[in-house]
Amino acid sequence: MPAKIPSTVLLASLGAAVLALTWATVGSAHAWPDPAALHHHLGWFLAAGGAWALALVIVASLPAARGQLALVIGVSVLLRIPAWAAAPAHSDDVYRFLWDGQVQRAGGDPYAHAPDARELAGLRNEAWTHINNRQLPTIYPPAAELLFRVAAALPLPPLAAWKLIVALFDLGLLALLVAWLAWRKRDLRLALAWGWSPLVAIELAQNAHLDGIGVALLIGALVAWERDRRLLSGALLGLSTAVKLLAVSLLPSLRNRRTAFALVAALLLVAAPYLGAGARISGSLGEYGRRWRANEGAFALVHRAASAAVTHTRFASRQVLTDSPRLARLITGRDRDQVYPDEIANFAARLSVGVLFLLVLALALYRRLSPVRMAGVALGAFLLLSPTLHPWYVVWMIPLLAVGASRAWVALAVLVPLGYWPLGGYLATGVWEDPLWTRLVEHGLVWAWLVIEAFLTPKAAFHRGSDED
Repeated sequence: MPAKIPSTVLLASLGAAVLALTWATVGSAHAWPDPAALHHHLGWFLAAGGAWALALVIVASLPAARGQLALVIGVSVLLRIPAWAAAPAHSDDVYRFLWDGQVQRAGGDPYAHAPDARELAGLRNEAWTHINNRQLPTIYPPAAELLFRVAAALPLPPLAAWKLIVALFDLGLLALLVAWLAWRKRDLRLALAWGWSPLVAIELAQNAHLDGIGVALLIGALVAWERDRRLLSGALLGLSTAVKLLAVSLLPSLRNRRTAFALVAALLLVAAPYLGAGARISGSLGEYGRRWRANEGAFALVHRAASAAVTHTRFASRQVLTDSPRLARLITGRDRDQVYPDEIANFAARLSVGVLFLLVLALALYRRLSPVRMAGVALGAFLLLSPTLHPWYVVWMIPLLAVGASRAWVALAVLVPLGYWPLGGYLATGVWEDPLWTRLVEHGLVWAWLVIEAFLTPKAAFHRGSDED
């Protein structure tokens, strides 16, 4: 009978596989006008995710041994080193971060002027050349803008300064997860859900997205709530909201006036430096909400249904809403009274998924889910219904995998790099076109998993956002 492999050796082997495959993913970036090179790169990315998923699924069944937590933390840090050193590869969002910080350091307001504005012409530099949608002002909320300003003030190259800030929140969240698992008397090795995730390493350490900051503050709010620190929980949730607005959807589940007061106070505090912008503080959020689409799943079906429905109404042709100019501007985002059928269909589809999202939240509140479970439900509903599913959005769900979120989200974290499949064509032609098959694989598998899970465990299915017990 063959001897069993010691659990530490097995865990170390899985860690080595995740390391090697993630490093190969980072090393295979940047040759993407050649579609074959991009597909090769995504193969490494998917393989790295598969190794991480295997480690996450089996780690709790391995006998615990001394030194394994140190192994988890050590692999987590090593995983990020090549990514910290590499240039952003999949997204140019970071250059907007650097630009906004530079504008503020020069005394400007990123809400007042788009990067292309003549008023900012004297600030144009290398980062400016990489900014997408330079005709639009910033979309980012005030806490994000404050951090951009802090990064611009550091005595480091701009990209290194911003990566340092992201890394502090990234590794801080890893430490927080270990403490949270200890408080819950759970297996501390489950912190590898975050620490060993190739998606986290590449989207935060390499691409330097700010989502790691928002999710660290969100998890901090949940931990503070569980420790009966209501004011701290509200303040952290407010700061998370001021990084990405999604976090505010958790507030109703907290059901506490002190928490709500702390959230509002935190929002006002970080927004104070930008209140002079007035209504412009919303930036280009409306433009993003009306028009962006990428890697969507359920929204594509809703949009198709809305388009078909519009053809059977008076909006099947161009309409002039002279009696309702505000409605026309709400639908189009443009200073005109004419509304076209595709704009009506798009507005109806986005309104529909927004209502569905609110209904899911209402059902979660009716079921009186805990804040942790509410986080899983809210984040999951957003990922499945959003018109835009960028791969880095999924990092918001990953910490909850350490406390029992459905393994359907493990599958999404592994497969969502397929959302980069059109990147090579986009770099070559400027046209982004998501193939149907990648979205069917990503979204279809997750929906199928959740439906099967609901039938197998009907009483618990709705609660599997995360396990609070």
